Amino acid sequence: MINLFIPLCGAALFYSGVIIVEAFAPSAGRLRRILAMAAFAPVMAAGLDVIENALHVTML
Repeated sequence: MINLFIPLCGAALFYSGVIIVEAFAPSAGRLRRILAMAAFAPVMAAGLDVIENALHVTML
């Protein structure tokens, strides 16, 4: 049941990453790009978790 909330958790972590990008890298540059890519990691992880859950359902 808890796995159903993983995409919501990924979205929350993404938006907290966006806040961190705005706080620590207000101007364009390399640091801002690195932090933006790091902020996108939870969204990718949540997407992969959804795929994993779908594969588990198909194996039942």
